[in-house]
Amino acid sequence: MMWEASCRNWKPKRVSPEFRAIGLILLAALVPLLGCSREAEPPREPEAALEALDADPAEDITGPLRRGIPLPSVILTGLDGAESDIRDLVRDRSLIFFISTSCEVCKAFVADWRGYAPHLPPDLHLVAVVDESLEFGRAWAEENDFPFPLYLDTRSVFSQEWGMDAFPTVAGVTPEKWIAFARRGIAPDYFTPARAETLLARGSRLLEP
Repeated sequence: MMWEASCRNWKPKRVSPEFRAIGLILLAALVPLLGCSREAEPPREPEAALEALDADPAEDITGPLRRGIPLPSVILTGLDGAESDIRDLVRDRSLIFFISTSCEVCKAFVADWRGYAPHLPPDLHLVAVVDESLEFGRAWAEENDFPFPLYLDTRSVFSQEWGMDAFPTVAGVTPEKWIAFARRGIAPDYFTPARAETLLARGSRLLEP
């Protein structure tokens, strides 16, 4: 091709020392101007922002799942078909994940916690709840290789009676079955095991007489 031929035959011209010196002077003068063309962004403090979010009472759920009250009694169905009170599923410190089977964010959340689960302290217990029938819940748990106990709200108490409409929602419960925190619509990258420990500790302190 003509362009290829012209590229092969092209030879760079030598630049005189005087011209090179002038170029360096102009470049040195331009660098400070380019650096001041916009204001420098202040350093970000993501951890400080998350800590502020942890401590913000406005982030807590209101209603039957609110922080500072005993965990209400609700009958759930296990994948084996047996019914249990949600209060009986709480042992030690517990995290209850309310998730939706049609929620892509929930799938990412579950995938993250599948990786976290083997490394959690033995006194931190995980339970998940979905608003589905027994048949669908079994199939969904198997399809998603569910990593911790899954229970079904077959009576739709949480969605219809409690108005839960954002997922995943997480409640942290103390060994005494009091709600230490409850957050709705949690982002997976925000809610890590360290964040869970922070919220549980803060909520437990607020429950102290």
